[in-house]
Amino acid sequence: MGGEMSFLKNKPSQMELYPIITALFCGCLIISNILASKTFSLYDIILPCGVVIFPLVYIVGDVLTEIYGFSLAKRTIYLGFIINLIAVIEFQIAIFLPGTDPATSNAFNIILGSTPRILIA
Repeated sequence: MGGEMSFLKNKPSQMELYPIITALFCGCLIISNILASKTFSLYDIILPCGVVIFPLVYIVGDVLTEIYGFSLAKRTIYLGFIINLIAVIEFQIAIFLPGTDPATSNAFNIILGSTPRILIA
């Protein structure tokens, strides 16, 4: 009996895990949007690499809804889009800053230059 009680004392509450799950959601959302600029071929079908990680975003969003309810899940989804918008703005600022190496700057611009369109889509 005493062993069970000590286990329950050390068990984190659901609200303690909410920031971790929210960070996982936001991180995966941003990464999937960045990966969307690269494509790969799967059985003659060309897909963006973002489709590899985006199902995790959906699953985490579903877990948020089931555990924390629609209100907190909606708040997390809005937060994810706001953070994504901030990342896109930061990428655009970095693109407009002059680079020291033209080849590296060009590659950076090609990869991250499409993030505003990905965010809108």
